[in-house]
Amino acid sequence: MTAIEVGVILFGLFGLLIVLRVPVAFALGVACVPVFFIDDRLTPFLLLNEMLKSYNSFILLAVPFFMLSANLMNSAGVTQRLMDLARTVVGQFPGGLGLVNVLVSMIFAGISGSSTAEAAGIGGVMIPAMKKQGYDTNFTVALTACAAVMGVIIPPSILMVVWGGVISVSIGALFLAGVLPGVMIGGALMGAVYVYARRRGYPVYARATLHQFFCAAWRALLPLATPASSSGASSADSSRRPRRRSSPCSTHCCSASL
Repeated sequence: MTAIEVGVILFGLFGLLIVLRVPVAFALGVACVPVFFIDDRLTPFLLLNEMLKSYNSFILLAVPFFMLSANLMNSAGVTQRLMDLARTVVGQFPGGLGLVNVLVSMIFAGISGSSTAEAAGIGGVMIPAMKKQGYDTNFTVALTACAAVMGVIIPPSILMVVWGGVISVSIGALFLAGVLPGVMIGGALMGAVYVYARRRGYPVYARATLHQFFCAAWRALLPLATPASSSGASSADSSRRPRRRSSPCSTHCCSASL
């Protein structure tokens, strides 16, 4: 079989399965099966072997555990505790509930590690609450979706774990590199919410007392410690790894090229 014939079979079957509303993951796998039966040089056992080697990865175990921890904390009412803490910090400013949405997303990003899990966990609570206080529906949904993007930027992140394992890059270094961009994105969203709320006259919360702040912080202490412990452990592990030293030959070549 030529490469063109293989491409026609693969992409044709994949497009047919997508039209039939088969999930993309299954469509990608099933589209490869006919080629293994048509070509005499390939066998179905080769496909099973490659699938087994792809899933037999210790790094990929982090993905279901991240999702499990996010679901457990969300079921235990962690989202409401984080909302109470964020309300005592930024609730007194214009667009208080919108600012709470962004701040909770920044904190929850360090727990879930996934934008999808963050949008599902926070959106189910924040969107009805914001709509109840008179916030525009389009603004509410757009803000929640944009804030959920920080789930894969602020560490720990599932994508950073997978990416670092695939290309053999320090996962702790990736975590540290995502802190500043995540904070900048959160600050930009808060600035946009503040300006938009001032123009629309959205409601604000009463200023919280120090007692209320410390009570909310105490109730949210364990959720706040989760991202710090996981990121700190990864960073400490990466710092203990010995760094590869460049050989004298490579150093001499680099200096000669300069």
